[in-house]
Amino acid sequence: MLSSIISTVQSAVTFMGAVFIVYGAVNFGIAQTDPSGGQISSAIKWIAGGAIIIAAASFFGSLPSINGI
Repeated sequence: MLSSIISTVQSAVTFMGAVFIVYGAVNFGIAQTDPSGGQISSAIKWIAGGAIIIAAASFFGSLPSINGI
């Protein structure tokens, strides 16, 4: 039971990380029309944050004690 809950949470967190990456990519595309660097910097932070979230979800999902191995 615990492993199914952990798996569900891991999937949800991974999905949210992917949403952050897509949101950052869309913002990055929109920011190309603006010559100032503020919006581009913010978009890159969203993309990097999403990648970190996905990496953390993968790492914590691979731990043996969490998976019940």
